[in-house]
Amino acid sequence: MTIADFSPTNTAAPAFVTAEVLETEDRGQFVRVSAPGQWDEPDFWARLATGPLSRPCVGDQVLIAGAGSTEAYVIGCLTPPAADRLTSASGTYAECCKDQSGREVVRVLTRNDELMFEYDPEKQVTRVAVPQGSLELMTAKGDLSLNAAGTVRIAGSAVEIKARRRLSMAVVTAVGKAKSWFRMLEDRLHTGGAKFDLVAKETELNSPTMRLNSNDVSVNAGQVHVEAEHLETAANTRVERSGSVYQTVVDVLQQQTGRLRTYVSGLSHFRSKRAYFSSEESFNIDGDKVNLG
Repeated sequence: MTIADFSPTNTAAPAFVTAEVLETEDRGQFVRVSAPGQWDEPDFWARLATGPLSRPCVGDQVLIAGAGSTEAYVIGCLTPPAADRLTSASGTYAECCKDQSGREVVRVLTRNDELMFEYDPEKQVTRVAVPQGSLELMTAKGDLSLNAAGTVRIAGSAVEIKARRRLSMAVVTAVGKAKSWFRMLEDRLHTGGAKFDLVAKETELNSPTMRLNSNDVSVNAGQVHVEAEHLETAANTRVERSGSVYQTVVDVLQQQTGRLRTYVSGLSHFRSKRAYFSSEESFNIDGDKVNLG
């Protein structure tokens, strides 16, 4: 039977039957009950005559008064409440009960027993839940602030943070001074702190122009590969230490220096297809023995 079948036109003397609530109606005016063997229909819709504060829930035993399944009224709930409960006309209810561990909690649930709000006074924890759909916090004008003395946690399958002008994150001292920060502007990214650690299995940096300014730069790596169309270095003093150095130059290797000194502790070997030495002044070869040819 449907709610449309409810038709209070029977003038027969009312009868009283007990029934079990199977379903509640969105507007809070009817409940579908089961009373097999009592009237012509095993389950039917009955109109609530108890008021919204004593609205029965699914599974409750209720007292029905009426002349048949098409003219039935719920006049009372026979099932004692499991906890102190306040029920709205839509079926949403608030209750004060005990959880599985025996602690007293205050809850607000939907008519389908889905948790919307819970307060645990012993743990001092408040939970707000959205059983279905989305939750939006909006301010047409003004700011929105989330403040906590402890930790603020955000978790989800995906987390998106968008800002029109600036996005900032910082770790501050008790007086509000930033110790480390991350700031994104429309065309620039700032980050800073006493120490910056970047740990990744693989890192890739792509930029048309890159500048690195530092008083001291140290690189510790197993292998270093550098590929460039043009490589230029400038330094007041350059010191290199290597176990072995191998250089391959396809075209020209040119050195221009004020003075050139080469110290070899062992053998010095020079080999070329053709060799040409030129000196504007003197050219000296000094050795205990000099072999030519």
